[in-house]
Amino acid sequence: MMLFFASLLRICLNAFSSRRTTLSENSVLREENEILLQRVGKQRVHLSSYDRFVFVVLNRAADVKHRLTLVKPETVLAWQRTLIRRFWTFEHRPANRGRKSVDTDINNLILSMKDDNLLWGVKRIQGELLKLDLSLSTKTIRKILQSFRRRGKIRSSLRGFWNHRGI
Repeated sequence: MMLFFASLLRICLNAFSSRRTTLSENSVLREENEILLQRVGKQRVHLSSYDRFVFVVLNRAADVKHRLTLVKPETVLAWQRTLIRRFWTFEHRPANRGRKSVDTDINNLILSMKDDNLLWGVKRIQGELLKLDLSLSTKTIRKILQSFRRRGKIRSSLRGFWNHRGI
C-alpha cells in the first residue's frame, strides 16, 4: 500500500512540473524497470492490477502509451476502457457466493435413508450421517428432503404406507 502512495505522489509531482513530458516518460521507464527487476528469470512478464493502474493513470496524465516498451498502446487503452467500464457499471468479477452445494451422492444417500425408513426424521438422518463422518445441519437435510418432495421422489406423509405393506 505504501508503494502505491509513493508512486502516486511521484506521478502527481511529475505531472505538475514544467517538464511534464520528460518526467512522465521517466516515470514510465522507472515503473517498467521496477517490474522487470521483480520478475527476473521469468519467461513472461505478468502485470499486476496495480501496474496496469499506474500505466492507465500515466497515460491519462501525459499520453505515454506510445513510449511504453513492455506493452502495446492498444493494451493500455483496453485497460483504460475496462477500468472506466468497471467504475461506472460497478462490474466486478463474479464471486462464488454462498456455500458449496451438497454432492449428489450424499443427496441420494439421504433419499435412500428416507425411503427405507419412512418414520425417520431430519434429526435421525443427521445422526446416521454423523456415523458415516458426514456432517450436515438439520436445515440442509430438511431442504434436501423438501426438494425431493417437490419433485415427487418421496411421499409427504405416511398415508398409504400400511396399504403397501399389506397390513
